[in-house]
Amino acid sequence: MKPSVFLALCGLMLACESAGPVTPVSAESVSAEAMSKKPVSAEPVVTEPVVTEPFDAVQALAPVVPERESPASDMPESERYPEQVITLMREGRVAALAERVRYPLKRPFPLSRLRQPADFVARYHQIFDEAFQAKIIASKPNQWSHYGWRGRAYEGLWVDEDEDIIQAIAHESSAEKADRLALVEQVRAVLHPSLQDFAAPLVYIETTKFKIWLDRTADGTRRYASWSRSKPLSAEPDLVLSGGALERVGRMNDEIHTFRNADATYQVFPSGDPKSGWPYIEVRQGDQLLLEQSARWVDLATVVADPMPGPLSFVPTGRETLQSFMEPSGSSALERMRSLLAPHGMVLLSHGHYDSLEGDDPVRPNAHPGEENTFIIGGCNVVEAYWILASFTRGTWFTPPDAASLQWSDAPDRPGATGLERASVDSPNVEQWDTLWSQSFTVSRRKDTGEIVAYRTASRGEGGGSETTMKKVDGYTWILREDGFAD
Repeated sequence: MKPSVFLALCGLMLACESAGPVTPVSAESVSAEAMSKKPVSAEPVVTEPVVTEPFDAVQALAPVVPERESPASDMPESERYPEQVITLMREGRVAALAERVRYPLKRPFPLSRLRQPADFVARYHQIFDEAFQAKIIASKPNQWSHYGWRGRAYEGLWVDEDEDIIQAIAHESSAEKADRLALVEQVRAVLHPSLQDFAAPLVYIETTKFKIWLDRTADGTRRYASWSRSKPLSAEPDLVLSGGALERVGRMNDEIHTFRNADATYQVFPSGDPKSGWPYIEVRQGDQLLLEQSARWVDLATVVADPMPGPLSFVPTGRETLQSFMEPSGSSALERMRSLLAPHGMVLLSHGHYDSLEGDDPVRPNAHPGEENTFIIGGCNVVEAYWILASFTRGTWFTPPDAASLQWSDAPDRPGATGLERASVDSPNVEQWDTLWSQSFTVSRRKDTGEIVAYRTASRGEGGGSETTMKKVDGYTWILREDGFAD
């Protein structure tokens, strides 16, 4: 079989007949109880002193500054002066400057993070007001402070030591501050009345099961509130804990918020896991881990606009970063996948490859020679999963269908995949190609809730075929499996 024919057939791939979510290895059986259990004592035990320093939304954006910095005059100019960043700023080349940023880039909470170059371009003039730009452009080499591996800084602009890329902007323009304060009040209005007395918002994230809000009250107390995902923030929280402690760790001031509820410890890691890049939560009882769930930063402006977006729709709710077809780049499957995920802040957690067609892997029993790629993707919701599948397979022929108009039928029960229904759409391309016999797109969902759990594309033609599935592991983690085979 010619490689060109095989690759053409592999344009749409995976099989998801058993489209049921993979059950993650975690204490899900106790998670709901642990997260909703009311405090049993009026004064939770806190192992660390309550942090009562004044809240500074801008200071929290900067890396940790050591007690002693390296004198700028002692450093070679090439090590202390971010020439490329300044040149792009001077020339007004915002799009090029956006490519020299480490994403996601934090902004003062509750403003959303910049997750891709398009965000940087859209908000550039709000962040870099004229006075701030003028200071950076006019800066001299000996004015930039050098903090070793932490980077170089001037007037709140932090640039990586080696790569000459922006890693933090500890500056807030008057326009950005006005937007932040306005959003704070909008969020206050949609919160349950028992939480509207907060003095400063700190964190808002969503896991597959819960919505989690952290704030500080007027007396400096840190507070934790959580709801099940099915409830709006205006509802009474399922759990409220007070007296939390804050710890900052690492080069970028990463935060760990710790709360106690009787003998259970709740920890929120909003800065992101070092491997996946996404925030997460842990609940422990002594040394036993009761719950660990990955989470996602959610733009609170979208929560204000739409407190309960439809989680089962193909239509973007405003919380997605990938909302249309994107042309992947790269010669290999791994390169194509990375090109799709990187601009949108999604994380490739792992990649597996099997090749018995042109590689050295043995042909599996009772199977055709073939090639298979498996990707585990984090930080991806149901709409983004759809467009990753469409983009990766270059499936431009199928567009987001109206779920209500599809013809749904019961799917056969299989181990780990029961209570599902599915609907399929056939491609109009079949009649245009003599060598293409069939091409289809299938979506699977739960009958009781309508939750979409998998997508599948399949093609069959002269000489072979391909199948690709996009299958949910949990709310923000999906597995994409590409399987091409030859007759």
